Amino acid sequence: MKDFEYLQPTTIQEACSMLSEHGSEAKVMAGGVSLLTLMKQKLVQPKYVVSLDGIPNLRYINLDNGGLRIGALTTHRAIEKSASLAEKWPILTEMASNIGSVQVRNLGTLGGNICHAEPASDPPAVLVALDAAVKLVSSSGEKVVPMEEFLVDFYETAISSEEILTEIQIAEQAPGTRGAYIKFNPRSAMDLPVVVVVAFVVPGKGAVKDVRIGLGAVSPRAIRARRSEEVLKSKGLTEEAIKEAGQLASEDIDPVSDIRGSADYRREVTKVLVARALNRIK
Repeated sequence: MKDFEYLQPTTIQEACSMLSEHGSEAKVMAGGVSLLTLMKQKLVQPKYVVSLDGIPNLRYINLDNGGLRIGALTTHRAIEKSASLAEKWPILTEMASNIGSVQVRNLGTLGGNICHAEPASDPPAVLVALDAAVKLVSSSGEKVVPMEEFLVDFYETAISSEEILTEIQIAEQAPGTRGAYIKFNPRSAMDLPVVVVVAFVVPGKGAVKDVRIGLGAVSPRAIRARRSEEVLKSKGLTEEAIKEAGQLASEDIDPVSDIRGSADYRREVTKVLVARALNRIK
């Protein structure tokens, strides 16, 4: 690891000024789990590391008018242990409990995880399925970007070198929404998943009012299974429609082959798990 200057701003405005001054030579550090690993591997070598640890009010879980706002420095462990989330957003606590080890969850932050944009990580798929958005702040102002637009490619997001992700926003879910989360990893619960499937369904009278399916570890970024969703909206949660939804999802992904599984294996697992998730909540 090369030498770098460690900067410790105490406000968001100060951190943004540092990023404006140093540009692409600086990297933002939240919990540090991902960034320090990349630096040790010499994949990134910033001259300046801007730590957000000293900035107050970036660690929170706020339920507002049925919606949810989570500060960027909120740890996975805090999400896992949140009683309010367990009651109203149980998939988030389930997701957090499946991330790495307790040590990783105590250090790793939701904002840092999202900005790292690891395609095989759990949070992006869940947040995409929840139709979440992120707030980005810079010296020139702030903006809110949908998760689907924020995630761009392998380890790549829409955040600029002068922006800081400060908050994750999730809108209120429709009454009666049911969800299912499946992380498939046959080797170890602490390892990165082979496939992540997240499904939310809003049932109606004899039909499906809304359905959202998020997929992780099967494409360069977490994605929505749009064709599968449309089939279910038009045909309902019938056995035939669920089977078709699984098949379409397996066709619409772009998996890689690696040590955890081949591309063909991931397609087959995706087909099975999409159907399994939908059958859990129909």
